[in-house]
Amino acid sequence: MRRKLPIVRILILLFVCHYSLAQNSSNLQVHGDFIIDAQTYQEDSAIGATDIPETIAMNAYGNINFTIGKFYGGFRFESYQPPILGYDPRWEGFGIPYRYFGYNNEGLDITVGSFYEQYGSGMVNRSYWEWYLGYDTFYEGVRVRYQPTSGLYFKAMLARQRFYWDFGPGIVRGIDGEIDMAQFFTGLRDSGVGLSFGASFVSRFQEDQNPFLVLPENVSNGGFRGTLSKGGFLLNAEYTYKINDPSAINGNNYRPGQGLLINTGYSQKGFGFNAGFKRWDNMDYRSDRTATGFDLLINYNPAMAKQHTYRLATMYAYATVPQGEIGWQADLFYNFKRGSLLGGKYGTQLNFNMSQTFNVVRDSIEPPDFDTRKFYTSPFFAFGSPKFFEDINIEIVKKLSRRWKGTFTYFYQERDNSVQPVTFSGSNETVFSNIFILETEYKFKSTKVLRNEFHILQTEQDFGSWSAILSEYTIAPHWYFSGLWEYNFGNPDTENRDHYFSVYTGYRRGPTNIRLGYGRQRQGLLCVGGVCRPVPASNGLILTIQSSF
Repeated sequence: MRRKLPIVRILILLFVCHYSLAQNSSNLQVHGDFIIDAQTYQEDSAIGATDIPETIAMNAYGNINFTIGKFYGGFRFESYQPPILGYDPRWEGFGIPYRYFGYNNEGLDITVGSFYEQYGSGMVNRSYWEWYLGYDTFYEGVRVRYQPTSGLYFKAMLARQRFYWDFGPGIVRGIDGEIDMAQFFTGLRDSGVGLSFGASFVSRFQEDQNPFLVLPENVSNGGFRGTLSKGGFLLNAEYTYKINDPSAINGNNYRPGQGLLINTGYSQKGFGFNAGFKRWDNMDYRSDRTATGFDLLINYNPAMAKQHTYRLATMYAYATVPQGEIGWQADLFYNFKRGSLLGGKYGTQLNFNMSQTFNVVRDSIEPPDFDTRKFYTSPFFAFGSPKFFEDINIEIVKKLSRRWKGTFTYFYQERDNSVQPVTFSGSNETVFSNIFILETEYKFKSTKVLRNEFHILQTEQDFGSWSAILSEYTIAPHWYFSGLWEYNFGNPDTENRDHYFSVYTGYRRGPTNIRLGYGRQRQGLLCVGGVCRPVPASNGLILTIQSSF
């Protein structure tokens, strides 16, 4: 358990001093937010739910941020006592890991302490915080940002990364810059063309303590990017290159890494199209070469699949493969006009999405090149085997009357569980699933809305087929109620065709939201942007309190 009380005293002192100086000034601004997530656990052998000695687990945080003229600062208190099941047990403890102070004046911004940073799409550098994934990789050090003129900026940093209640062993140095050409060339601006370019470079230093290999102590990762837009057209691309970085993830392979991300699209009133392509090979980059899982990642592997929110559509969710993947995604939407054959009285919206992700091709070097320890070659644009993930979904949104609205969605998904085994799965093979979801919404009055979801997931793999019903009733602006029922009706083991019931009620008032629920929760995956956390089965009460100021 980590307690950082000296830091608390320092921050309180700084805050009080600045507050006292600003008593007669309107420059002081204070804002923040907090969340408390608490859950009780009781044993339920039918679904594999266990209890914990403490009976109650709780995750909580509170942010306080302030600005006084050209100065700003803040801190975040966190408490995991103990962490909610599914979070890494190394989170247990409480303290103030995140604290910062900064100065901003005439385009110059200097931050000391804790900060988050991203260069471009994040393939070179991205630190971020995702509370419900138990993921946090903020930097602790110094960052300088400078914008000498409109359309041009530079960033530089020197820091270490958060590692639960400590910091990783590597020192991370980075620089980034971007220029908006339309700000400097009136011809581009007058013609409505947007054109920008950017470049990034990051270097990690970590001492070589391996007694058998000579490991590079300074490992660099760099890239360049560009964006072109005109009217409804948009094209952006980013290429990255990482030098040899032998690590626990790649089996101490000295082969350099490469990444490419391309997105393009066109939209106008009632129609839009987007397409993307990604290649990621040996680009896993961490501030500790021995780290695994999602620990101490410096860069980010962008998701190349639509991120769904429906319950059963996320049962076999897409998860990025850090060792390497190649894939594409396409989106299309079209609005049928009111009064047309397919549009009807209120119009109809059609959305189509498809994505596929494969392994990269790895041609083994024979005999193995032990001198350089580069164990394979890889054609850059070749799609390999196996197919990691495929998702085809079609959504139809239709307003039936002034009070009724309906959405029908069909999903076809394939997920190779052998590549990234998940703890809830009963199979390490590829799962093929067809998912049908009907969502209805009925407005009794402007303040009372009933929303229902009806789900069917059909599969012959894993635990078989599922059904689900979700109902939500909202009484604006304060109250809402919901109930969820899931049933594993297709389980080959008839004795394990379990039911999962849960009910919730919530109250909103301004920025405050209080939510209380009880029920069974099935094992599954919680995914955000291709990063997933296994959620264990549980049975008990769930309380969430959140607010901001």
